[in-house]
Amino acid sequence: MNTLFNSKIACVVFDLCNKEESNDNASGLRVLRTKRVLSRDHAGSANEYLRRPTSEDVQRLVSKHEQIHVFPGMLGSIDCSNNNINVLNESDLFKDLLQDRAPALQYTVYGEEFTKGYYLADGIYPEWATLVKSFKCPMDEKSGKFKRYQEAARKDIERAFGVLQGRWAILKHNARPFSVNKIKRMMYACVILYNMIVQDNGNAISDFEEDYLSDPTNVPTRTWDERVATQMRTFGELRDRRMHHRLRNALVEHVWNLPKNYRQR
Repeated sequence: MNTLFNSKIACVVFDLCNKEESNDNASGLRVLRTKRVLSRDHAGSANEYLRRPTSEDVQRLVSKHEQIHVFPGMLGSIDCSNNNINVLNESDLFKDLLQDRAPALQYTVYGEEFTKGYYLADGIYPEWATLVKSFKCPMDEKSGKFKRYQEAARKDIERAFGVLQGRWAILKHNARPFSVNKIKRMMYACVILYNMIVQDNGNAISDFEEDYLSDPTNVPTRTWDERVATQMRTFGELRDRRMHHRLRNALVEHVWNLPKNYRQR
């Protein structure tokens, strides 16, 4: 059993996160059901339910997004209510990409090849190669259709925050009194607990692959000079505005050429 995260700790964290939960019947039943899930023996929960994705994970995720939202190569969406740029600059979201350790991904959009997945974002975010923004003021039918599809797909992240806040009451509190480290741990705990429940319900997209996590060959060894050169190269690739516009233009054409009767799920 992982001594840092086990079923007893999970139940304690669940109680703490939901101490302000209402006492109505629906909430009570949901609390009891969730605690039954958490009371089971989840060995190695920290690694199993919150880990770096494998190449197979990424491919399954991309395929699921394309199936639902018709955006090939899409990894997800990114959103933050306040101080978006500050949060992005402090985020570890692209850490593996900058270290050139992100799982490989290749896909085609309207006949053009791309090798980096992307996140849908709103207008305040920068024009990076890994972010696809909508149009603030569409000038034609093509950009208007793309704007509708992009914004509809991006609602997933808002729904995700809503689900987490609805299940874990601690996330509804103002985060300003807490340290950055404490906020991170709170979010990690809630995400791990939620992923445990999703897997227990049979809705997980990817399975746990212990061999991948324990295999040291997955992490390349580099000298200091190699690490600096790699990060300088990937930093430039990440913030490539031309690639940003090339990808978005290809996606605009892709969405425009969808069947007229096609509807997003």
